[in-house]
Amino acid sequence: MKVASIVLAAGASRRMGSPKALLDFGGERALARVVRIARATGADPVVVVLATDTLPIVSAALPDLPATLVENPATGAGRTGSLLRGLAVAPAGPVFVHPVDHPLVRASTLDALVVGLGTHEVARPVHAGARGHPILLSASAANAARRLHPATPLKELVGALDAVDVEVDDPGVLENIDTPEAYAKALERWNGERF
Repeated sequence: MKVASIVLAAGASRRMGSPKALLDFGGERALARVVRIARATGADPVVVVLATDTLPIVSAALPDLPATLVENPATGAGRTGSLLRGLAVAPAGPVFVHPVDHPLVRASTLDALVVGLGTHEVARPVHAGARGHPILLSASAANAARRLHPATPLKELVGALDAVDVEVDDPGVLENIDTPEAYAKALERWNGERF
């Protein structure tokens, strides 16, 4: 199954104080890791949605990123607005929706979501009883998402669809790295595991 990946990286990073896409994990930036993992699982294309003010910073820091960069000038509308920007350039078909603040997700998790999707409309990773990110939308779910208003939370659509929870041994699906404290904690775990 051919799957695209949309990386949501247009947030303001106010609590972090700097672009989350550029957080460093052993010499690899968070966004570069997310793109690499998506590519390793066969995702094509990989589309990264960035805010207008962040796009030139990320482009300069990661000039050889093997992804299509898309600008979202209206980031105030929330994540769905960014998703719509990505879906506008992604082909029809299944798509991962991967927030950049979950950079430590393992490639095996993406593979498990593809297998787990089956005939369902959405596959969500679950670790230790809690749902996390990224999610995988089927082709029909991605088409439904294309019809959303930018201010509509994606979880409203997902809640109305046939979703399957896929158990994964991956704490990275729960690590929402959006503060310096969360980054420090994630770095500590990353340094301990080197995955």
